[in-house]
Amino acid sequence: MKPKVLIGCPISDYKRYCIDEYLEGIKNLTYSNFDLFLVDNSETSDFYEEIKSKGIDVERIEYAPSAKERIVKSRNIILDKFLDGDYDYFFSLEMDVIPPTDIIEKLLESNKEIVSGVYFKPFIIRDQTDRIVSKEIMPIAYQKYSKDRLKRMTWKDVDNESLVEVEVVGLGCILIKREIFEKKIKFRYELNNESFDDFWFCKDVKQLGYDIFMDNSLKCKHLVTNMDWNKIEK
Repeated sequence: MKPKVLIGCPISDYKRYCIDEYLEGIKNLTYSNFDLFLVDNSETSDFYEEIKSKGIDVERIEYAPSAKERIVKSRNIILDKFLDGDYDYFFSLEMDVIPPTDIIEKLLESNKEIVSGVYFKPFIIRDQTDRIVSKEIMPIAYQKYSKDRLKRMTWKDVDNESLVEVEVVGLGCILIKREIFEKKIKFRYELNNESFDDFWFCKDVKQLGYDIFMDNSLKCKHLVTNMDWNKIEK
């Protein structure tokens, strides 16, 4: 029998612009044994009611000013559902990421405990004086550069079909085996630290001795052009 997968992510009306394409992308997935569960953290209940009316399994949390707090609380509600169910894998697929239709099969074929697809966003590149020198589209993934430093991966690093080890990757398109969460891993953030929960998740699982992989053959569409994080309290 195929492994049972829970697809889930926090959602918000900040990203209402991509919900139809997101749900269509999930509808087009060729893998059959999965459930979808979303948690809305919008300020009002309007978006929750909109999603619920589509027949989607969705819950809503009370709004909090901090995006990190909202996201982490939402993810941990999804995690509770995952652990309470008979799921083998959690597929964290964020609502602005549109994957290849066969992504779950391909990620499962890697036979890794933690494996991500590839998705990109624009990064501002600065020189040593903090002057902006360029804006480049780069994957949301980092590899180890030295013992205490990470290197942001570039398009050149992923312009291939390889399965590569990474140190930190986003939670936008990542398949995680149940045994990871049975070791009491929870999504979290730290006050007065700019890093989001994806960084802390990667740090925590690495400390448990797990490796994190990314399949460069699985490149996803990332709908970020209509979203301005600078206008949102972190």
